[in-house]
Parts: sequence; C-alpha cells; structure tokens
Amino acid sequence: MLRNACRTGLLGLSCALLLLSLPAGAEEASEGDQLTLYRAVSYYSDEASFDSDELKNSLSEKVFAKLMQDAGWSMKIRYLPLKRAISLYQADPEGCVVAPLPVNTDLQQSSDIYYMNPFWIYVLKDRGFKTIDDLRSFGSIDGSDDFIGRTILGDLERINAPSFQVLMAMLRSRRVDAIPLGELAQMHEPEVGKTIVRLSEEPFLLIPHRLRCKRTPKTALMLEAVNRVLAENPAPHGVLQTP
Repeated sequence: MLRNACRTGLLGLSCALLLLSLPAGAEEASEGDQLTLYRAVSYYSDEASFDSDELKNSLSEKVFAKLMQDAGWSMKIRYLPLKRAISLYQADPEGCVVAPLPVNTDLQQSSDIYYMNPFWIYVLKDRGFKTIDDLRSFGSIDGSDDFIGRTILGDLERINAPSFQVLMAMLRSRRVDAIPLGELAQMHEPEVGKTIVRLSEEPFLLIPHRLRCKRTPKTALMLEAVNRVLAENPAPHGVLQTP
C-alpha cells in the first residue's frame, strides 16, 4: 500500500519522508496480512459478546491497545473461548496469544510482561465464608491452568467446568464453595458484587500478561518493538487501576 505508492513515485518526496517517520514495524502493520492475536476470554454469554465494546473497554485491553499503538503495530484480535483460542494459535504459523509464562525457543517467543491481571476468589454471600480455610471445594474452567500458568487452590477439591456459564451455575447451586474470577467477570455478571462477592478485597493472584507468538521474522520484529516500549514503560499493575 504505502510502500507500493512510493515505488510508483506517486507520492514523491513527501512519501519518503512519511516512511522515514513511521515507527519500526508500522508499515508491516498497515498491510492486509496483519498478525492475528487469538485472545482467550472465559467470560462470555454468547458468541456476539467476544467483540463487545465492554470487552474492548476493559483495562487490560486498553493497556494492550496503547502498547501496540506505541510500538507502531496493529493486530487483528479474535476473542475466543480458551480451548478454541489455543487450537487456532497452534494452527497459525504466525499466530499470537496472551500467555503468562515466558518462552524463547526455535518455535515460539514472547514479550516482556505488559499487564498484571488480578484474580479474586468469589463465594456466595449467604454462605458466610470468611477465609480460604473455610472452603472445601472450588470450580475452575477446564484448561485454565494453561492460561494461568499454575495450579491454584491445589489443596481443595476441584471441579472443572466446560464454560463460564457452567462455572457460575456450579457456584449458584452450591456444588462448589468458590470460584476464581478476574476483572472481566464484573462486566458480564450482574450478580457479581451482590449475591456473589469476593472472599477478600485483596487479589488472590496476579496473572502476568505476555504476548506469545510463533517465531517468524515478522513476529520477531513486532515483539522487538513491543519490548522497546515496555523497557521505557513497565507493565501497569491492574489492581491499582480497578475499582
């Protein structure tokens, strides 16, 4: 596009100056073959909500959008259930995902941490639980350990749910005593903060967000630009900016 116009001489000197002023990687981002981020999202009520304005306006997504803008790159983002996002990432030779653990292999590489995502333990308000010691069981979404990067509440009985809807149903029916939820849960569940409350206002854990991509020349350029930005502007602490 822009480079093609320069090659044909249509924009002359002004085009050359514009190209020189672009951040590293910006030209690649303007092409039709954008890199795709398969963004795993647990909190949804239907397929349409994956691209909802609520999700894009969450703090974590705003931080990511600003990071990519500062790095001079843009990405196509697909909001998907966890297992679907992982499957599509594995099939895409230039795909990217958000993941907690760093990798640096011949096949994959990751950025530095760009966000710390807080998770809280939630319980039914009328159960009267005060501390983690009061709990006997908890529910989680199947495959969440891969996303979180660790096993949580390992001493309690654990029941996996295939989806967020089932997870919430298990808590409401008292099949489990507690569930871990992140900041996006508040956007899609009106009960959160009312009949479903945090066991403690302190987050139970913080999950690092890194951009992990298949290793290609293009993704290497993008991640290099991202890490340059992060070196000057360290990852924000999500807890300090959420109500």
